[in-house]
Amino acid sequence: MPYEAMMAETVNMHGHQEDLIDAYWPVPWDLVPTRGCYYSSYAGWDEATKRIVRKFAYYGYVAISPNLHYREGKGTPEENSASVRAAGGMPDDRTMGDVKGAMAYLRTLPYLNGKVGIIGYCSGGRQVYLAACTLPVSKPRSIVTAVVS
Repeated sequence: MPYEAMMAETVNMHGHQEDLIDAYWPVPWDLVPTRGCYYSSYAGWDEATKRIVRKFAYYGYVAISPNLHYREGKGTPEENSASVRAAGGMPDDRTMGDVKGAMAYLRTLPYLNGKVGIIGYCSGGRQVYLAACTLPVSKPRSIVTAVVS
């Protein structure tokens, strides 16, 4: 059974074009060398997304979920996500800049073993595919493995 204690908070990370954005970051308390996980969904930064990211932390991953829709400036995460959906989604270059920033943030953590996988549902699945095809990785299988599993 996994160690159940964890902490979760909102942190600041650099995304596309060094924009400072919020990210939800749950961390397991045992802090043994572990893997990282980036997660996103089309719903945006809602409670369901945060719950999924906490589940990754429960199973020992250091997970992060950036607020990718904050640039919409509509007020709440739900309003921002609705605005992005109405516009047909986010620009790919901005999305990949934010994904790359989240992965870089995780890789700065001293207890991360260097491996970061990305997982997403709906448009988050598209983000996984785009990242696997476009982002440079130190170990080419690290992203592709996350897509397959």
